[in-house]
Amino acid sequence: MLHTLWRLLRFHRRGLQGEDGYHPVDVVVLAMGYYHEQPEDYGYDGPLRRVLRALRRAGVVVVVAAGNDGTTRPMFPAAWTPRVDRTADGAVPREPEDLKPDYTPILAVGATNPDASVAVFSNDGPWVTTVRPGAAVVSTMPTTIDGPVTPSVRLPERLGPGVRSSVDPDDFRGGFATWSGTSFSAPYLAAQIAEQVLRSRTGEPSSDPAGPDDAVARRTAVAWDAVRRVPGLYAQGAASE
Repeated sequence: MLHTLWRLLRFHRRGLQGEDGYHPVDVVVLAMGYYHEQPEDYGYDGPLRRVLRALRRAGVVVVVAAGNDGTTRPMFPAAWTPRVDRTADGAVPREPEDLKPDYTPILAVGATNPDASVAVFSNDGPWVTTVRPGAAVVSTMPTTIDGPVTPSVRLPERLGPGVRSSVDPDDFRGGFATWSGTSFSAPYLAAQIAEQVLRSRTGEPSSDPAGPDDAVARRTAVAWDAVRRVPGLYAQGAASE
C-alpha cells in the first residue's frame, strides 16, 4: 500500500507539471485501518504518516473510513485526524491550530443508517470528523462471487419442472448487493468534496504555467474552500491564516 500511495503522489505531481498521461488528484479514499497497542510509537507507522502528509502537502484531501467495530478505540489512520466536537453546525476542532492552511485535511468518516442515526457497527469518538450514509447501501457486486449459503426454502414448481425458492443471499448474478460499512461512508464524503472542488475549478487548467508550487497552493486553497462548503465538516473559520 505504501508503494501504491507514493506512486499515486508521483502521478499527481507529474499531472501538476502538465505531463501527458498524468493528472492531478483531488481526493484519496482509504477504506482500511488498524488498531495498534502503542499509538505514541511514531516509528511503527511513521512510513504511512509520511506519505499521507506528503499527499496533503501536495494539495490532496485524504478521507479515511473510521472502522466497523462499534468502538471508540482509535483506529488508524483515521485517528490521526484532529479531535473535534460534532455539532449541528459541523465539526468544531478542539485545537484549531491543528488545521493547517498550507496543506489539506485528513478526515475520518463514520457510518449512518438510512434514518440518519449513527450505525451500531460504526466506530466513533472525537477522532471521527463526520458521519455519512453507510448502512444497507445498495451497490454493485461482482457477479462471479458465490458463497456457501443457500436459499432457506425450496419447493417444487407448481406449474412445471424446477423449484421455487427464497432468495439465495450468496448469489450475486444480478450484479447488486446490499452492503454496510464505513468503507461506503468514506467515498460518499469524498464525492461531496470532489463535487465542490469541481464547481470551483471548472474552466481552470489542471496544471499551472507558473509552476507546480503555485498549482499546489491554488489547489490547497480550493480544497479547503470545498471542505468548508460540505455540510457537517469544518466551519468557515477553519484553517485560516
